[in-house]
Formats: sequence, structure tokens, C-alpha cells
Amino acid sequence: FEYGRESLVWHLYHNAFRFRDKTFMVFYGTEFTWKEFKDLVWKAAGGLKKLGINKGDRVYLGLQNCPQFIICYYAIMAVGGITIAGSPMYKGGELTHVLNDSGAKVVIMEDGLLPILQSVRDKVPLVERVVATSLSDYLPENPTLPVPPGMVAEGVDLGDAMLWQEFIESEPIEKMVELDIKNDVALLQYTSGTTGNPKGAMITHLNIMANAISSPNLGNLTADCRWLAVLPLFHVTGMVNTMNACVYLGGSMVVLTRFDAETCLMAFDRYKVTAWNGITTMNIAVINHHKL
Repeated sequence: FEYGRESLVWHLYHNAFRFRDKTFMVFYGTEFTWKEFKDLVWKAAGGLKKLGINKGDRVYLGLQNCPQFIICYYAIMAVGGITIAGSPMYKGGELTHVLNDSGAKVVIMEDGLLPILQSVRDKVPLVERVVATSLSDYLPENPTLPVPPGMVAEGVDLGDAMLWQEFIESEPIEKMVELDIKNDVALLQYTSGTTGNPKGAMITHLNIMANAISSPNLGNLTADCRWLAVLPLFHVTGMVNTMNACVYLGGSMVVLTRFDAETCLMAFDRYKVTAWNGITTMNIAVINHHKL
């Protein structure tokens, strides 16, 4: 495969013109066109600049599958930052290690996880700013698919965190930062830490492009594909084979925050999903479902 010289966010920008009014993402009934999505990415990039993020700075994402994760992932790319996609299941010790080891300057986190961050705030001195968002921020009034429990966190003290609504209304950037895709790091992807502390694998923009291109090509996928994004996007399997592949090709994706076999079947039917990356336990649950 030829991977070219441009980053994945460059392809996102140009796909937003090629597929301007085509649906890019559906989140329980809320739909974003390619243009709407790109505009949100550029505003989020402006928010990152406002928080002092420049090329090479690290931003931690503590989010389950939601539009905010996808928006921020590419916004960080657009300003030349480095993403740390953390597990929402991290406890205080794991979060402390990853934030300190990565040197994260800004944390963008769902409100339900903020108490964990707040419990170790004095142990992560490099974190300068926190942005808080809710998994319910982009839920429609009448969802088209069953919404999992726990999408709204109640009674959480947000402290000095900036609210997502303020962050996403920032002045958009005028242009992307210039990137050397062979050498510039785009992602610090942490290992599970089964034999010691998690280690951050340094993933360049070229690494990301190589996977974003080769994965859909091996499956003969095209811009007409509609992915179901239910594998965790903070993990490389969902990130590469669903999110990045879809953005590179100019496809569409249906985003589910958590896996539920019946909800997946409903999404397949309602949104005519044509591509789904799952794992064995998911496959078995769907195949054995009584409504299949």
C-alpha cells in the first residue's frame, strides 16, 4: 500500500468537502454530517489551543464511546498534540501512573469519572486543565436505540473543570499544524500492564495511516460502508479498524457507548450497517440471541 505524506486528520478535512452532507456519525439517533463533524473538530482544536496545547503536548482522553471522543481525537491531531486514550476503567493508581508517565497537560473526561481524577489530583502535577463532558451531551430527546444505564452522572462536583459546552464553542482553528508523519508521534497507547506498569507505545502519524489504509483494504471496504462502532474506541482494535478506517475512506459509523446484543441487532436493521468489528464473545452473544 502507498500511505502518502499526509496525516489522517488531513484526509478528514478533505473528506468533509467530498462528502459534505453525507451522514458521518449516528449516536442513538443524533446524526452528524461530515461537514458538521469537521466543524466540531476544528472548534475543539480551537479549544485545545485556548488551553495552551501546542505541537507535541499530550492530552488524555478518559471517555467511553461517544461523539466527544471522536471529535477530540482528531482535534488533538489537528493541533499536533499527542493523544493518550485511557481506559475508563482505570482506578486511581493506574490513572496516576499514566498521567505522570505520559506528561499529560490537559485531561478531557466524562463527568462520571471525575471523582477518580479528583482523588489523585495532588499526585498529577503536570495536569494543568480539565474539561468535563457528559455521555448524555449528544443524546437526542427521543433516542432511536436503547440507551445504556449510567449515561447521566448525578451529583458530581466538577470543581474547576471547564464544561464541554464552553470548550466546544471555542473559535475554530484556521488551519492544521504541519506534520512530519514519519517522525511526529500522534498517540501514546498504553499497554494493559499485566507484567508491570503500563507502557506507552509511541505511535506515529504514519503508523496510524498505515493501519487506517490497510485495514479496510483487506476487507474490500469502501466509502459506502456503514460501520458499527461498539468496540471500545480507546483500544486499538476499535480505534483502527472502525474509527480510523471510516474516517480515511469517508464512510459512516453508528456509535454505541456499550455493547448490548439486542441493541446491536436493532442498529444493524435500522441503520443498514455493513461493517462490524467485534470480538468472539460479542459474536457469540449476537449469533445466539433469540431475536436473530
